[in-house]
Amino acid sequence: MRLKNLPISVDSLIPEKDIYCYFITSYRSKSIKGITKNWNHGIIYCTQITAKLITENYEIENKRVIGLDLNTPHMISIGANTESTITVIPIRSHNIIGSCMFLFQSKEGNILYTGNFRFDNFEIYDEKSFNLLSKYKKNISTLYIDNTYCNPKFKQKFPSKNQSSQLIQSICQSHSQNIFVFTFAYNLGIEDILIQLSEAFHSKIFVPKEIIHLLQIIDKSNFNEFQLSNYFTSQKNVKFLLFSSYKFDFEKTQKTIGNDFITIHIMEPKQNTFANPNNTKEYFVQISFHPSYSEIENFLHFIEPRDIKPIYIDSPFEFSETTLDYLFPKDTEEFKNLRLQLQGLSVNEPINYSSNSKNFPKLRSPKKRGKGAKFIDSSDSSNENNQDNQDNL
Repeated sequence: MRLKNLPISVDSLIPEKDIYCYFITSYRSKSIKGITKNWNHGIIYCTQITAKLITENYEIENKRVIGLDLNTPHMISIGANTESTITVIPIRSHNIIGSCMFLFQSKEGNILYTGNFRFDNFEIYDEKSFNLLSKYKKNISTLYIDNTYCNPKFKQKFPSKNQSSQLIQSICQSHSQNIFVFTFAYNLGIEDILIQLSEAFHSKIFVPKEIIHLLQIIDKSNFNEFQLSNYFTSQKNVKFLLFSSYKFDFEKTQKTIGNDFITIHIMEPKQNTFANPNNTKEYFVQISFHPSYSEIENFLHFIEPRDIKPIYIDSPFEFSETTLDYLFPKDTEEFKNLRLQLQGLSVNEPINYSSNSKNFPKLRSPKKRGKGAKFIDSSDSSNENNQDNQDNL
């Protein structure tokens, strides 16, 4: 996405005319869309870990991928003219390893681009980043926000990663004699959960070779607090095994490790559940790498930006009348035009603001579940309920 009035692109490496700087919030496939081997269309800026992953996997010269320290201001040239500069501060976003938000300070004002992030308990898990964001409250001219779940239907609080981790450990402890097979859609994102399991049960975790490759690169970067290779292995003769959700084959796994295993599917709130009717030892545990609707509202009340823009045009961007009244008072002339843009539905309905509002994704009904499938709300481990899911990470 090209930032308004600036020669800067964020989370897109598709070459654009007059773009000199490309900023990447994480090593997710959406963020590095357009990247190719020997890419040479400008300078890429990201965190130190993401920089290492990009240069190692795409054979790009180090001088073209600049790793930035978190929570530290960096002055960057944004054009051939060295006098054209901008100050950027990468702020930890609590998405995946190496991910960040970007705070840009320019003549256009302060611009905050969240990328994919979580805000619940932010001040507890990362006081330094929270305090840094606090300094810019009411002083953000434009906020580009993760709107994956920006719809009142997602107001229910999502579990924190810590809650999901505790639930998974509880399941494993209740079936301590079994082998456990995990499925997850992405290569990165749950290393900390698996590390906690490894330490609790004194067992390494099998992961596919493509994940082993990424973890080895991260270890070599020396910017991570854990030596990940101490916890993961490419050998399958262990208690815990991780497979891609897209490649997991239940029958093939049965033939490989036998019948005595528990399957735990780790899933985003909107992912569809594909329960196997032949698998009677199956759990679905929710985890989210995006803020819920209530988190988004809390973040807006915390930051109080003067303008809001969605990161994802094909995702919902809706706000309650209460939030609009708080952020954009009707009697404030400064926000009158913006509020008119945001207002589209009746006073009693959520406000819809999207350049692609006719194409909001529809939730599909979940597939028929097997008799033994257990759908668990990670925010309350005593509540077993089904989540309507669809992937949108």
